[in-house]
Amino acid sequence: MRNITYGVDGESFYARCGDRVAFLELDYVNMTKENNFESKYIIFDVFIHNILPDVWNDIRWTKKIPLSIKNQFRKYFKLPELKMTPSYYLVIDIESGKYLSGMFIDKNTYTQSLSKAIKFNTNIELPTITDNIMIVEMK
Repeated sequence: MRNITYGVDGESFYARCGDRVAFLELDYVNMTKENNFESKYIIFDVFIHNILPDVWNDIRWTKKIPLSIKNQFRKYFKLPELKMTPSYYLVIDIESGKYLSGMFIDKNTYTQSLSKAIKFNTNIELPTITDNIMIVEMK
């Protein structure tokens, strides 16, 4: 049985399966005026030993990856997609991996404790997404 380990850094998502590491890269070639410069991602993979140590050390390996991203990697590695109906959503700071625990006008607070994290219902509007946070579906 093949397992996938997921990772994130400040610029991309990663998935390790066996001796390969796949990553998402923005498809600049197909970003054209005709499609309003729609951003799409393509997956590339490399042999694990070809990743430079400074890149490898910046990757934080985690299970806290959006389901849609996990399924893109699973499809790439020819594994069955995960079927999950989310029960709630979590907002996670990408850099620290901590959960959103408080929303304030001047500054949000984060915690490592899942019990102290804000759990958003699946039927409500989520907070504004910024570059440094991600929304993760939880069951």
